[in-house]
Amino acid sequence: MLPDVTRNSASKAINHLNIITRDLDSVTEFFEENFGFKAGPRTTLKGAWLDELTGFPDAHAEFVPLTPPDKCANATVIALATYVNPPSPEPSPSDAVLNVPGYRHIGFDVDDIDAVHEKLKADWKFFSPPVLVEAMNIKTVYFLGPENIVIQLTQSLGTTHGE
Repeated sequence: MLPDVTRNSASKAINHLNIITRDLDSVTEFFEENFGFKAGPRTTLKGAWLDELTGFPDAHAEFVPLTPPDKCANATVIALATYVNPPSPEPSPSDAVLNVPGYRHIGFDVDDIDAVHEKLKADWKFFSPPVLVEAMNIKTVYFLGPENIVIQLTQSLGTTHGE
């Protein structure tokens, strides 16, 4: 059983999802162009507070908040960051495997999964074509975005007849 302090201070919402990248500009552009996110101002993060928070001496990062498209105004912000010091290592190909423990992917609802798949498939590695999941009345697919970010796209197919 959780202690009272934990039980009584449950999160109200997901504040943000942080993605560390080695190329902040191109990853920002990817989310803007393909999913309609709007980039906020680029901010330099550094100082004793960042050193203490991260455990990295002389930490320095560049940060860009990505606000969801207007049609999903209550959705979680994506916080993109790139470490200038210490620089981030190359992404590991093993991190792009779907069954590796830890944070695995970010998922987006889309209106037309086949159109998005068609638009992106020449530039990004998809795990499969969009798959129909009849029990959930959706079509869904995973792909590797920039720097091996695993992304899931899902299209709701609406309600079935008789519901």
